[in-house]
Amino acid sequence: MIYKFFIEKIVFTSYDFISQSALVKYLKYLRKMDSLSAEELIEEQEKKLMSLLLHAKNNVPLYKNVTYKENPYEFVREFPIIKRTDLIENAAERLAKNKNEKGRFFDSSGSTGMKTAVFLSNQEYSYSQATQLHWLHWLGYEYGDRIIQVGLRSNRSISKKIKDILLNTEYTFLTKISYEEKIALIKKNQKYKKIYLMGYPNVINELVNISRENDLKLNVKGFLSFGENLNESVRNNIEEAYECPILNTYGAAEGVMISAGMDRDKMHILSPNVYVEILDEYNNEVEKGTVGQVVVTNLNGYHMPIIRYKIGDISAGR
Repeated sequence: MIYKFFIEKIVFTSYDFISQSALVKYLKYLRKMDSLSAEELIEEQEKKLMSLLLHAKNNVPLYKNVTYKENPYEFVREFPIIKRTDLIENAAERLAKNKNEKGRFFDSSGSTGMKTAVFLSNQEYSYSQATQLHWLHWLGYEYGDRIIQVGLRSNRSISKKIKDILLNTEYTFLTKISYEEKIALIKKNQKYKKIYLMGYPNVINELVNISRENDLKLNVKGFLSFGENLNESVRNNIEEAYECPILNTYGAAEGVMISAGMDRDKMHILSPNVYVEILDEYNNEVEKGTVGQVVVTNLNGYHMPIIRYKIGDISAGR
């Protein structure tokens, strides 16, 4: 509790003040959302959706001619569907007139290899950070526990390196280090009694296989999976090795946190974060059980609203 007070009340609060982010504020918001009923979550989503759509209509030139509707779920259908190419070619035109300069464009590439440019204020970017930290807490993580985070990018900013130190995190990009260095990584972390893994499941799976080949053991208490699809064989391998809960998550590379869950056969939509539509080829909502295109609206993105974004994935209608 003392270290939690130090991290959230002193370190994170100071960081938010300096960078104009909202890590602590959004952590508190997410904890409040966990206590709400399904009906209350729907009310929260409706409120945030209407607020976003009104903001976009009034402040983003591309949306000024959208027809207003009192019902947010009818209102959103007046907005055009956008695709990845829209975020590449028309990114600057999608900026709100009152854009906060305390932020930057983030380049992100999906499975197609096509890069998008999405502007996020420091506050909006911190929502994603808070969500990932909140997910770790779902798994049982407490401040001070060891985190091994594996990613594909070798460059870490100074602020992230400081965060790694304070949160007892070892960030590594396993695709860039040798087999012997991976063994050394495992041995180095065997002393910790509680380890939480986070990152790409296929990369974590490689860590599992190397541990087995060398008769090494890690005290893993949970795995936060993100970045790519968690298939059954990989999941089974990780669960067999560590006997730990796995939180599988799903999102878009443009900073949209869509769903998360520990069950094998389902994930829960993060309704305070996103509004999801499953549409057919004519952009009509599909019937329950019918497969359609996933279309998302990011309820947290005001400086460059991502509204009705067809991310390229398919899902069955709910």
